[in-house]
Amino acid sequence: MAFGLPGAAGPVLMGRSGALLAPPPEFADVSTRLADSGGPEVTILWSVAAGLALGSALGVVSALWARRRGRAPFGVGRTAAVMPRARSELPAAALLGVSAAAAEELFFRLAVPLAFVRLGLATGWAFAAATLLFAAMHRYQGAAGVAATGVLGAGLALLYLAGGPLWLLILIHAVVNLNALVLRPALAGTSGAAALSRPPGPPPG
Repeated sequence: MAFGLPGAAGPVLMGRSGALLAPPPEFADVSTRLADSGGPEVTILWSVAAGLALGSALGVVSALWARRRGRAPFGVGRTAAVMPRARSELPAAALLGVSAAAAEELFFRLAVPLAFVRLGLATGWAFAAATLLFAAMHRYQGAAGVAATGVLGAGLALLYLAGGPLWLLILIHAVVNLNALVLRPALAGTSGAAALSRPPGPPPG
């Protein structure tokens, strides 16, 4: 609600509802340079896809390894607050992963940088600021989680500026979330779920 509604309404109110299909003209100074430099969007797309596939594969392997040893699946940062604690919570975790992907992409990859550009900030700086805000929003995961989400946000921003449609960013983000929140906990089995059921530590100050 906090990110999805303004993320969807903001571009419409600014007259850029078509940004779901292509970056708005406010970002043309950067997206045109990327397009004129030899079509890097294809390279970026395949790089993101390869990184996603590799990360998912490593996540599956680590979850199976943790299950054999009765441990919780490995994760980056303190994510216990959003992880399912039992198999019955997996559907809710899936809903969280998909809705968060849509809301955060609309807000941090479109509405926020578009508003910054409208206020006079250069496109590159607008996306840098939005990416920093996106990473900082995950501070409950600790320094490692902030760094990991910052890298993900930067990669998605670059893909968007290279011409990737926003729905593709939402799809990639959703796959990342579902891998972390559903697939790996499910593969971890009952021992992983039991380990995840331990109350999370106090939130960072």
